[in-house]
Amino acid sequence: MPAICATHDSLAVYSTMRSRHTEIDAFATLDRVRAAADAGQLRLLRADCPLELTEELVTREAKYSFVHFLECRGCGAFVFFGIHIRGTPILKTVPFENIDHWPWDNTETQIDNMPEYLADTAR
Repeated sequence: MPAICATHDSLAVYSTMRSRHTEIDAFATLDRVRAAADAGQLRLLRADCPLELTEELVTREAKYSFVHFLECRGCGAFVFFGIHIRGTPILKTVPFENIDHWPWDNTETQIDNMPEYLADTAR
């Protein structure tokens, strides 16, 4: 059984308001993700938009889904956080390969910190 990471395993905020099933509260979880990133516990690698703009863009329905890939600085895991306009939010750990294989839309708000990440890990 993998060890529990105090950083990324505590990010999800759950809500039962929308259905009988427990699901992630998108904006409360976004607040935790943003706070962890601001504290240097998570590193944003690639995303459709900066974490700071996500809630505004989701509320405006600027596009159907907003995806963020982050690195947990506590354990090195890669975290996928996706908010979908009419779907269930997703927060999970993923293999590194998922970051490069994601079908990115070119948007003016897109973030790509992969060159810096790869340079840092090559040292």
